[in-house]
Amino acid sequence: DYSLKYLKSMYRYFHSDKDETNNLDIAIDKKHINLGNVKNSSSKTVRFTISNNSAQNVQLDVIPDCDCTTIDFGNGILQAQEKKQITATIKFDEKGNFFKYIYVYYNGNQNPMEVEIRGNVN
Repeated sequence: DYSLKYLKSMYRYFHSDKDETNNLDIAIDKKHINLGNVKNSSSKTVRFTISNNSAQNVQLDVIPDCDCTTIDFGNGILQAQEKKQITATIKFDEKGNFFKYIYVYYNGNQNPMEVEIRGNVN
């Protein structure tokens, strides 16, 4: 399932008009999230908001860096002047410090915005 999402995202990137990203104003409210200490064999849910401050709709692809993270971002369309909450649930099964990343692609932009999630599993 994770690989399929990644492949679909790459397909949309290579089959989109890359000039569409030049006039877009897309922002994320939290680019760094510190979960502190979390228990091993547990799950945590984090949320962040993406804002489309542009005059046109945007196609979003939100991809985690590992299959331990599931993402919910609705239908993937961010309307002009709309804000959308993104929910990520991470399962922890290994002790120690962690850094997880969520990549936000929009309209085929080849340089995604990143959200870093960090903490320590004990």
